Amino acid sequence: MIKDIEKLEKDLNKYIKSEKNKIKKSIDEKISSKKQHGYSQTIGRNYGKIWENIVKIVLKNDNNIELKNKIYYKDYVNQWIEENIATLDKKCCKTNSEIILKLFLEENTSSEMRDLCDFTFKYKNKVYAVDTKYKFNSNDSNTVREIANSGIYLKNMGYIPILLIRTNKQASQKSPILRFEKNGWEIKDDNNAIDFIKEITGYNLNNWISKNLNIWNYLKEYQVELEKLGYGKEEWNY
Repeated sequence: MIKDIEKLEKDLNKYIKSEKNKIKKSIDEKISSKKQHGYSQTIGRNYGKIWENIVKIVLKNDNNIELKNKIYYKDYVNQWIEENIATLDKKCCKTNSEIILKLFLEENTSSEMRDLCDFTFKYKNKVYAVDTKYKFNSNDSNTVREIANSGIYLKNMGYIPILLIRTNKQASQKSPILRFEKNGWEIKDDNNAIDFIKEITGYNLNNWISKNLNIWNYLKEYQVELEKLGYGKEEWNY
């Protein structure tokens, strides 16, 4: 549980001040240059980054949580190799098998450094691998396949894969979400995501979000122009 709420919220406020300024600067540049496109990308990219980082900040402020870095595809490959060559008899067979497999992967994939999740942590003797999304609305089949397969890889490595989605999953594309669940991802969306964080840390992140992430009000000077472009208040909900 988090004991020093004052420090936590100081960390959150320091981070979000910078991010809100980045959003304002981006919108100012788009409106000044009369760009008609890219607003959705600005919202999606920034909101996804904010969600990932505020979750990390909350977990880092819990003295009982040791937050660890991303897991990469190469980590899964290395573990798979180690487990499977252990059954071979001779040392030369093990060494050559590892070399051949790594050469094959190098020639046929470009994803060795692709991350399988955003971060990991241990809680009550369970190890979680968490990937954060604001929402998921990608039509890219490669992206969907990679995320889906990541669930399988992470489970094989002993992790509990958690897809932590800020919005209700109904706002995301249905087919990819179903595929992610089928491949082992446990979906925590909307209030379920907030409850998951609260269960671990005791902190209700929604209270802080409601006070500090009214982006529409922060963009007050641009509201008229944004509404003309079809990016009114409802588009900026966090």
